[in-house]
Amino acid sequence: MSNKLQWLIAIGKAILAIIGAAGAVACILVWLEVKPKDVRMMTWPHGLWIVAALVLFAISLSSSLRSLYFNTIANKQLSNKIDGLNQAHAEQIARINKGSEADLYRSHQIRDEITAELRAANEKYLAENIEKTNSQKELARAESRVKELQSELSTLRPRVVGVRYGVQASDNRAGLFLANEGEPAYDVTVPDVQFGTSKLVFHNRTVARLIKADGNVLCETWIEQKPHSGTLGNGLFHEMVSQHVDAIEMPIRYKDGHNRYYVTRCRIERDVGVNGGIAVRYLEQKLEEQKLESAVQPKPENIQSRISALCMELRGFLREYGPEPKVQRRSEDKDHDVINEFYKTVVPWKQKLQADFRLRFANKVERIRDEIQVKTGSANTGLDNAIVTATSRPNDQVKAVREIMEILWMLGLELD
Repeated sequence: MSNKLQWLIAIGKAILAIIGAAGAVACILVWLEVKPKDVRMMTWPHGLWIVAALVLFAISLSSSLRSLYFNTIANKQLSNKIDGLNQAHAEQIARINKGSEADLYRSHQIRDEITAELRAANEKYLAENIEKTNSQKELARAESRVKELQSELSTLRPRVVGVRYGVQASDNRAGLFLANEGEPAYDVTVPDVQFGTSKLVFHNRTVARLIKADGNVLCETWIEQKPHSGTLGNGLFHEMVSQHVDAIEMPIRYKDGHNRYYVTRCRIERDVGVNGGIAVRYLEQKLEEQKLESAVQPKPENIQSRISALCMELRGFLREYGPEPKVQRRSEDKDHDVINEFYKTVVPWKQKLQADFRLRFANKVERIRDEIQVKTGSANTGLDNAIVTATSRPNDQVKAVREIMEILWMLGLELD
């Protein structure tokens, strides 16, 4: 209800109160039978009634005015209170709206963050799947290549085996006889083998090339019973008996023309039914997986830089060992003293240098030699002989390593 309407209602109530009071006065005058012209002639009791009527009229009028006043004040206070409540509600609504806007902004921010995280996770997942797919494709190609190689190997592969152990009639040298029953084999190597407290040592442990037409090739041996002393290889049967050894297993390592390496395992065993009392048994042939993997990998392009790096490594290798030790013969020394000193100082130094060269450089030198041969189409006999000397022959290892460096360097300069 508006303030104006409330004011009209209050004024109407006051007017009705005044009319009612005036009507009451008029009723009293009629009851007293008093006319206006007789007012001055009224008796004392009649005057009291008129005074009473006027008092009642005054009380009614004042009550109406008072009601009108308090109604006005109450309406004003109510209006102020309503205005205050409206303002408080407006402020509260403003705060709620502001909080809602902040919450909405935060919710949008959280939504954007979640969207960004989902997008990043999705991209990572796709990248991992792509990488996994590429890896699977590479693996499939590698497996396909391995199967191709294995298919080739099943038909075209060298097979070097130990044929027999005994003495060569032409020169009475003893050792293990090897034969190739398959495709040409290269760098055929037989390592020294320990049995009991003795060691079966191979003089010419490496054969550069072995084909079927070569027949049985001798790898000469001798038996090292203790440091700096031993016996010839034809005494192997008696040495195995004295050492209580029934059989000796040994690997024969070689490669084909594609640089794939193989290992043939054979066993030398005592057998009194065989001439000489020693029999050689074939056990198995395996393809070296590490070499197969390297054959699948692409070859480096710049061969000159690798030749240069290999020559620098060989030069550093020789510097590590320094000059070959010498045995100085004094006037009072006897022959056996000089020999003992030689076996004590020179032979261990040579054997250590040779073994270290085989471990660190034999495969590198042989591989780079074969790469050069593939590029040029011709073999280098001097390089082949130097490699054999450095890896298996008992003397001139340092000289052979220097020859390898010089020949590789010259071949590298001649390459396109």
